[in-house]
Amino acid sequence: MASFILARNVKPTPDQARIDLRPEDSDTRERLAKVLSFDMLSKTIENGARYTLTFEGVQTEAQLDGYFEVYLGLPRDSKPDPDSPYYVGNLTFFGTDEESRRSARGGHAGHGDFGTSITLDVTEPLKRLVERRDLKNEMTVTLVPMGVSKSPNERFSFDAKANPRIDAILLKIEKDE
Repeated sequence: MASFILARNVKPTPDQARIDLRPEDSDTRERLAKVLSFDMLSKTIENGARYTLTFEGVQTEAQLDGYFEVYLGLPRDSKPDPDSPYYVGNLTFFGTDEESRRSARGGHAGHGDFGTSITLDVTEPLKRLVERRDLKNEMTVTLVPMGVSKSPNERFSFDAKANPRIDAILLKIEKDE
């Protein structure tokens, strides 16, 4: 139905406490604002559409010892909290490392190794945010690295060898035919 690129070539680093991503071009931001207006969103959902956040080309070089909490529209001054209305799910990198991808292909190295696609249905959280007028006309995606830290007072940071990357993050509006 419709698709919006929210970010390209995302390469989280271990020292980032959070990664705030937003569409770079103003045209996409404008079209997105229209699609996410209260009336348009309500009508689209009423007509059976689903909104998904799709992470394309997800891959790591080594296993990632954690995951990312995913937030939509999280204000810059807000602390990430999975109990907040901005939280939409977790992005795990399980099976996205080079060795797992090779195993999935039956041991053949080679062409067409584009990583994994991971999709989160964000219809309900998006609807709640728009109803609360909480998006402030800007769609941001925030990724927060989570895992077990080396000491109790230390913030988690993943192993740099994992070198995670995401080719593109898209907001898709899809309708079942």
